[in-house]
Amino acid sequence: VLLPPFGLCLYLLTGSPEKPDMPLEARLANPGNNMSLLIAKAERHLAENPEDGAGWDILAPIYFRTMRLGDAELAYRNAIRIQGPSSDRLIGLGETLVAANDGIVTEDARSAFEEGLRLDATNPRARFYVGLAYEQAGRKQEALAAFEGLVKDSKSDSPWLPLVNEHIAALKQENGPTVDRAQTQ
Repeated sequence: VLLPPFGLCLYLLTGSPEKPDMPLEARLANPGNNMSLLIAKAERHLAENPEDGAGWDILAPIYFRTMRLGDAELAYRNAIRIQGPSSDRLIGLGETLVAANDGIVTEDARSAFEEGLRLDATNPRARFYVGLAYEQAGRKQEALAAFEGLVKDSKSDSPWLPLVNEHIAALKQENGPTVDRAQTQ
């Protein structure tokens, strides 16, 4: 109840309806914490310096977090082209492709995750998505092995474990009871 009158009083003391808006150029020169202005400033820089791999590398995850997935894919691809592949860049590209395809791990995304794993075999994000790709392709045993391996190599308080365990439970339910080969030998 008090907030609107307080806001009006504050505006009457400090506001000025006659004062013109600050021009875009001035806002871009000093964006403060305005994310849209920071992105616009980075985009302007990259338009003038398209071979700045570090700029693309910084902007790609920002685009991803703001759900500008087409821009994120382009930024990741530019960063990879200019600075070379890294596990983080490849996994970021893969996650962008999965998000753009409504959770489906496409062949291109799976390739990015697998290449990311070649550079960092312990990365849990890439390991999860490779397992998910197997699951979506109907390769249930490979998916189960991938997820169980991820659980085995993870700390007990890892934040991804509940999701991975859900996939394991669903796969085991789909496959029905299985006999452990070690017990039959």
